[in-house]
Amino acid sequence: LLSQLDARIFDMYSDPLLAAADIEGDAGETRSVLYQMTAHIFAGGTGESAHAFHDLSGHAGVAHHWFQIANSLPLHHARGQIFFTKDMLSQCNLTLDEYVGGPLSETSLAGLRRIALEHGHRHLNEVRALLPSAPPLVRPAYSPLHLQADLAKQVARKPHEPRLFEINPLRR
Repeated sequence: LLSQLDARIFDMYSDPLLAAADIEGDAGETRSVLYQMTAHIFAGGTGESAHAFHDLSGHAGVAHHWFQIANSLPLHHARGQIFFTKDMLSQCNLTLDEYVGGPLSETSLAGLRRIALEHGHRHLNEVRALLPSAPPLVRPAYSPLHLQADLAKQVARKPHEPRLFEINPLRR
């Protein structure tokens, strides 16, 4: 629990991250750990299962995190939270001051969401490659990622819309 609190410390500040690895490290300490704990419980809680799903859980948590960043970008922006590096901002023709100081244009919003979705899909593809080798008993631990992938599809269809997308209640 303490490591999760420590990993969330940068959520309180509006400093850009130095590298995408910082974002993925945060995801590893927060979301990936939850996937790993769930898989561990589903596997029966044996000592050997604790690390057996490390890579799978790592990629699942990072994909989940990037998809949430893409979806929640308008909210994060309104709060002054930055989940992007300076390089990512510059790919969307934004400076740090422009991101923090004013509204996002539809083009900038769509560009930042595209970057987050690309990173998320890269890790989702890793999950899809690793999941078949996981025991069937453990696979349901990763089902929340499928809901996030559905959200990512909604965001990708309308990336310029400054709203939060929701999971269809029938899919829950």
